[in-house]
Amino acid sequence: MKCLRFASSLVLELCRRLAIDKSKAVHLGSAIGDGRVRCRGVLRPIQIAGGGLAGLTLGILLRRKEIPVEIWEAGSYPRHRVCGEFVSGRGLALLAEWGLVEHLPGCWMNSVRLISENGATNQMALPDRAWSVSRYSLDHALATCFVEAGGQLFQNRRWTEEFREGVVRATGRRLKKASDGKTYNGFKVHARNLAPSTDLELHFSASGYVGVSRLPDGEANICGIFRAKGNFKDTRSAHRDFFERVLFGRTKTEFSKAALNEKSFCGVAGISLERASATEANECRIGDSICMIPPFTGNGMSLALESAQIAAPLLVGYARGDLEWRAVRRKISQTCHSAFRRRLWFSSILQKLAVSPHYRGLILSSFKTFPKLLELCFRVTR
Repeated sequence: MKCLRFASSLVLELCRRLAIDKSKAVHLGSAIGDGRVRCRGVLRPIQIAGGGLAGLTLGILLRRKEIPVEIWEAGSYPRHRVCGEFVSGRGLALLAEWGLVEHLPGCWMNSVRLISENGATNQMALPDRAWSVSRYSLDHALATCFVEAGGQLFQNRRWTEEFREGVVRATGRRLKKASDGKTYNGFKVHARNLAPSTDLELHFSASGYVGVSRLPDGEANICGIFRAKGNFKDTRSAHRDFFERVLFGRTKTEFSKAALNEKSFCGVAGISLERASATEANECRIGDSICMIPPFTGNGMSLALESAQIAAPLLVGYARGDLEWRAVRRKISQTCHSAFRRRLWFSSILQKLAVSPHYRGLILSSFKTFPKLLELCFRVTR
């Protein structure tokens, strides 16, 4: 709960930076209800299904232009989410601009190691520093800022209506059966008494991969995706064993003795990493609803933030009556496709190589021999 102490000062700072009139604010607790936002004048309202990074960011950007916005979130805040909690690239610049990097507890990430049963690379410097932050604190801060900016937030309310005109899907990963039949489960937990050898460790095996990253106050985030096998509920109950089968070296030994924060443990099933195009949708989509980038690239959080930035000005045009919905939806899809297709294509190839028993060792030896290869992979997935 320590992170929640930062909420008040963060809200004031974010309202100042976004030039939001604080007198129009409402409180997080009072924003839960059945009341609908009414358009002022000719403004059309926007409804966002999903209150993760993409949905909350879009909501804040729209409220900056005084557009009436509702966000419908199936869960509540604060809460933990399955996430590598590692943000880099263009999305990090937006969080810094809003003062989140300055006001929320996080860790700067400068180094990485790749580890598998075939060995490990030396510590390598990240081409650009990244930021590690708990989604427990980040999402709560964004939700509070959205409500303080005058947005309507419906917690514990899943969107069940059609994705009609004026509705944006930001519900996260899509439950879709991959054409090759391969689906994954994702798990995350925070741990103490576990010190990774670098700021970020990436562990690869035939069944999946795990990222171990440093967090403030001596904690570490352990997050991974694993080839789906057996009953999902059974896997959740044995999550410590599940992680240990993919971790290697000293980290595996330390993890077996680490104190896990069971309240932070969360899991999701049915993840498909099959590459998809933003132009395939007949709905207005942002974030992982478009396509989930392989998590080991460390670009998923940034992609969510960037997609919201792409969508916001077009939705403002729709809300003001300057643009029609079909044109807005098509333009958002086309722009997201253009912005993300290269990184999704390269990350899809890297994903297949990383979990392949035939190429995993080759990747590791290549990074050992050619350290500059890391910079190339980092750039093409951003």
